[in-house]
Amino acid sequence: MASAPASTSPANGAFGTILVIALVLVLAWQLAYWTWKFAAPGPSAASATTSAASVDLALAARLFGASAGAGPASSPDIKLKGVIAPTPGTTASAIFARTGGKDLAVFIDGEVRPGVKLAEVFPDHVIVTRAGVRERID
Repeated sequence: MASAPASTSPANGAFGTILVIALVLVLAWQLAYWTWKFAAPGPSAASATTSAASVDLALAARLFGASAGAGPASSPDIKLKGVIAPTPGTTASAIFARTGGKDLAVFIDGEVRPGVKLAEVFPDHVIVTRAGVRERID
């Protein structure tokens, strides 16, 4: 009949115990590290806006044929009040609120003010041309 092997000497037992404890600690650290890598939330919105702010929007606007300050900031005296588009096509128009004056309804290709023509009408914005440069007014 076979018998169980004799126990190891106390010196080997202490070294083995220390080795097992060290390996368990390394395993626990690795599990915690990879769990945090895979389960951690993504980058916050604050850091996303910080990285997006470093993009030169004026350069991108000029690249696609728009002006650098397209939008309400470039036309402080003209604000879009609403749009009228019963059918798609050329029958659409837009209503602009002018500072210090009455509201103005303009059809496509009509002048909003001297030098500014209405080019396109969308449900939430319009495109105007100012000296051949297209601008968006929300």
